[in-house]
Amino acid sequence: MPSPMTTRLSPGALLRTTWNLGLLDPTTPLAAAGGLATTGPSLALPYAVAGLRFPRRTAITDDHGSLSYFELARRIERLAGALRRIGIEADDRVGILCRNHRGFVELNAAISRARGVPVYLNTGFGTDQLREVVAREGVVTVFHDEEFADIVAEARVDSYLVAPEADPDWSVPGLPSSPTWSLPVLSPSVQSVLMTSGTTGTPKGAQRTGGNVDLSALGPLFALPHRRGARTSIPAPLFHAWGLSQLTLAAVYAQSVRLRRHFDARRAVADLGHQRTEILIAVPVMLERMLEAAPDGDAFVAANLRMTATSGSALSGSLAVRWMDAFGDNLYNFYGSTEVGHVAIATPAELRRSPGTAGRPVPGATVRIVDDAGRDVDGAATGRIIVRNGAHFDGYTGGGSKLLIDGFMETGDLGSFDEHGLLHITGRVDDMIISGGENLFPGEVEEYLLTLDGIVDAAAVGLDDDEFGQVVGAAVVAEGGTPLDLAAIRASVRDGLANFKAPKRLVVVDQIPRNATGKILRRDVVRLLEAAPATR
Repeated sequence: MPSPMTTRLSPGALLRTTWNLGLLDPTTPLAAAGGLATTGPSLALPYAVAGLRFPRRTAITDDHGSLSYFELARRIERLAGALRRIGIEADDRVGILCRNHRGFVELNAAISRARGVPVYLNTGFGTDQLREVVAREGVVTVFHDEEFADIVAEARVDSYLVAPEADPDWSVPGLPSSPTWSLPVLSPSVQSVLMTSGTTGTPKGAQRTGGNVDLSALGPLFALPHRRGARTSIPAPLFHAWGLSQLTLAAVYAQSVRLRRHFDARRAVADLGHQRTEILIAVPVMLERMLEAAPDGDAFVAANLRMTATSGSALSGSLAVRWMDAFGDNLYNFYGSTEVGHVAIATPAELRRSPGTAGRPVPGATVRIVDDAGRDVDGAATGRIIVRNGAHFDGYTGGGSKLLIDGFMETGDLGSFDEHGLLHITGRVDDMIISGGENLFPGEVEEYLLTLDGIVDAAAVGLDDDEFGQVVGAAVVAEGGTPLDLAAIRASVRDGLANFKAPKRLVVVDQIPRNATGKILRRDVVRLLEAAPATR
């Protein structure tokens, strides 16, 4: 199927979304007007609207308990007023270094309500990374969890403690009290700064404003089966674009959201059952861990779970099939990036047909596969993925942007379309391994390793080699610590794929180095393998 590819918005999807959002309800425009009068066009708006329409509905349940939408909206207003009293002004950049709990939700909305710009800081930062990012982004103060107090102090950053675990009643204990309402500013205030995944160094800041919103930015509204008032669990990290976007959608749909500070697979599965969860927002590695905790699934969970949406890192075909076999055909695979925005979504039917696919472009996005010269490739050939929509980011805060080709922005990935028009991601451009003149991608080796008995996780990388330029190295995790026959694994890869794709170095590790969204930290894997003896 040649590129470019685009997807038209169907009348059925438009009608279904309109109904699910409650736009046909006459109380909706009244609540929207009331919300605007309270918060202005800020990130606090959906909470204010839900607080007027569904004041008693549970908005957030976290480790501290539950808050109704009315309570949450009031807390956001009070916090926004307190931020103004300590001097937060329009366009001031304010850091959030928090895990998934009410404090993150309240701060995100309140900073925007106070005309500030939220800067989402990775909870995996070390002191040097935090210091560098805060300086580069011009962050005036950082709001952080108790567990990050030491690195914040070492980074010498102006800071406030958020929602201490012993006393969550007031989001930020050090702030002054404030009236619960002040006059809104009616110009839009929906700027934010997200960090890129940062698997190869200090993450870059990607800035977005409310001006770059079009049909493709609303793609998940039309392509994902969200439902008003649904019971939703979001273990995906909120500081990442995937978790953050789905948190915002949950507020728009006035859903009841379950958050926990730390992800535990067994507890996550139990929560799905106890809460009768309808929607699960996760990253692929979380699904893998949940399957390890409940390999046969759970019939009660499957009966209630209407949608499991995943993004943030590559979804392997084997994981997609195992999840649907265990928990039902409810899996949606989302493909996008911090810079490009929403690109494609695969439905459960498409994942059954072609496991691991990224699906079809979201409405409003056009996807092309091009060669290094920027020309469309033929048929199902592999090439660079470039995307045109109205949701491209504004650029990196430190300067520069992604490459643009005729108005299409590159994603940094290579991929292809199959005969059904489904997009497949081959791997990152920078991850390609060239061994003896042959090109290969780590994902192909990793996917094959995961099909072998006894292997539950795998990472492949390119290692420097005097004879071949590069050779494949791999780290694998054994199921339950079971001993693995490394020579047999190499032979299997050689026979199933090709000799040059068989790992020349192969080690068993306790866990694969990954970031918070599950992306493999390939530099760490390379260092691990270089310190290990070669496998012959």
